[in-house]
Amino acid sequence: MHKKTELTRDVLPQPVIDRMKDAKIAIVSYGTNDAPIAEARDLLQVQGVKTDYLRIRALPLAHTIHDFINEFDHVYVVENNLDAQMTQIIRMDMPEKADRILPINMCDGLPLTARFISETLLEMEG
Repeated sequence: MHKKTELTRDVLPQPVIDRMKDAKIAIVSYGTNDAPIAEARDLLQVQGVKTDYLRIRALPLAHTIHDFINEFDHVYVVENNLDAQMTQIIRMDMPEKADRILPINMCDGLPLTARFISETLLEMEG
């Protein structure tokens, strides 16, 4: 089973990565969080905070996700999930980086907002 999982990492849909020149912070997410993350990144950039963004498209995690995460000291996983499940999945896949993979999560029945994402990230970076 392990061999099968490893082989699928590079066959399944690969993540979408959006870079900003000189970004020091990474955001990782998936699904319907994409639009509010784009807006949050704009809000953050206005405040001088540049971010790179990776949108996960399949599990198990592609090797390119590992490469992306390894580039950063802080990786924020944005998810509309009370238990931060994707954060936990990534931490289990990369236990050596677990302390640098931080959740920005909430689940109140509503979609995440750009304001929530940007303000939470700035607070955590503070």
